[in-house]
Amino acid sequence: MCDQHFPALKSWTGRGGQRPTLPGAKLESKEWTMDNQQQSERTYEIAKEALALIGKFKTPPIPTIYEIWFRYAEGENEAICSHLSHAINETKSVTTDSLLKLHQQFCTPSEDVTERIGLELTDELEQLQSMVSSQMHATDQFNSSITDVSATLSGLSEQPDSVGQCVAQLLASNRVMQDRLQEMDERLQESQAHAMELQRDYQESQKAMMMDPLTGVGNRRFFDNYTRRAIETLKNRKNLLFLMLIDLDKFKHINDTFGHDSGDFVLQFVADKLNNVREGVSVARFGGDEFAVFYESNRPEDAYQVAEELRAFFSNAELTFGSTGELLGTVGLSIGIARLRPDDTSDSWFRRADSLLYEAKSSGRNCVMAERQLAGT
Repeated sequence: MCDQHFPALKSWTGRGGQRPTLPGAKLESKEWTMDNQQQSERTYEIAKEALALIGKFKTPPIPTIYEIWFRYAEGENEAICSHLSHAINETKSVTTDSLLKLHQQFCTPSEDVTERIGLELTDELEQLQSMVSSQMHATDQFNSSITDVSATLSGLSEQPDSVGQCVAQLLASNRVMQDRLQEMDERLQESQAHAMELQRDYQESQKAMMMDPLTGVGNRRFFDNYTRRAIETLKNRKNLLFLMLIDLDKFKHINDTFGHDSGDFVLQFVADKLNNVREGVSVARFGGDEFAVFYESNRPEDAYQVAEELRAFFSNAELTFGSTGELLGTVGLSIGIARLRPDDTSDSWFRRADSLLYEAKSSGRNCVMAERQLAGT
């Protein structure tokens, strides 16, 4: 658990710090692992802590709120722990709105949506298959009627009664066929509308899975997907592609001094500026205060100029938190830039940009470090 104001879960230790031998315990790589009973006990303790937190801060015990408190008590989600620890230790208050906001940001249900769409599509296909089978059966019956009537007519002379019976049989089979075709046409129109709706839902779910819910730009999944596709399509690119890795220099100070709401405001402001610095840029937030900007140009120096423009803008922009009017100050940007090379992998491209970002931070921060040809030197 993250918060020091609540007791940590008891660990299984004996004298001298050694773990006791428990029935059914397993030893893997010289480390004890909990058996199912221990895992159940730990989960139960976490659940009790979560319920205690719900009571302490008088937040409603609805599933979304409980999930956030459970994850906090569990202590494995660093972002949730960081947000709530500040609220618990500093402001001594946790609101329902802030918990719902955390749930929206860190508990995205996109995978559940995708699963639902998959199940609905499967059901739709099964219904279509049943309908097609029914139509095929009706077609077989109609063809059989045609064959029978043809055989009957070919063996008859002009006998009005027999001919009339054959015509009646054909008309009856035709009516069945027409009814089935009408039914199938209506069902296909319904299926088409449903499929289009599912397609829209699927596209939205995929978009949500690629989006950082706080800032509205891409997330780490988007970043990984973009770099992979950039490598795959490198030979077909007309322009050069650059990766800018950006770190906010004073973000921790803002978070610690003014709280996470102010920090979230800064992240949203920075993301919006990055996303609109040039037409066609792609932006991802792949860490707490770390962003990536993908930029295309046919001139190597353009990427450096864009990065300098961003750095200068933020180093001179006095930020004010809208809801409180508090003056947050300026935010410096440390930026590393690397151009995608023909022999690059996703990892090598990232490592070069990350190395330049580290160099920028080591050189006093609030500066741009780029490969030599990009800076025009």
